[in-house]
Amino acid sequence: TGETVQITAFGPLGPTIVRWYAGNPGVATSLAVGSVLSILRSATGRIFLAFLPSLETKALVTKEARRAPIAKTEVDAIVRQVREAGRADVQGSIIPGLNATAFPIFDLQGRATLAATLVRPSLLEDPQHEQAVDELGDICRTISSGLGWSEAG
Repeated sequence: TGETVQITAFGPLGPTIVRWYAGNPGVATSLAVGSVLSILRSATGRIFLAFLPSLETKALVTKEARRAPIAKTEVDAIVRQVREAGRADVQGSIIPGLNATAFPIFDLQGRATLAATLVRPSLLEDPQHEQAVDELGDICRTISSGLGWSEAG
């Protein structure tokens, strides 16, 4: 896409960045390979929240809810919204001034094994941004298909 994209896997501590592809415009952030993201407040985390079994995410949701209370109805609404859209979007909820759009990468069994997240400074206006978001979604669906996933399934 030419923009900054992070690839994240769901690890024992939560969504963990495993790759960082710097794009243009550059993104100045403390996020790096190895950073663990919020399951409730990051676009990346919301992908795993929506597309992994709740048994795998429940402990992280409970832990985060202790620090920043959130109603079960709000969590359910996030899950519903992400599943319907097929992606997750947040604006400045993790790092002020950064917006993110995340897409799942599914394996053969329809499990979200990775998430690809486009990260962008919120102050930049770029008419090509939505095209980059659409392109990332297409790339993730192509990778998922290559792993044996079928949208019809």
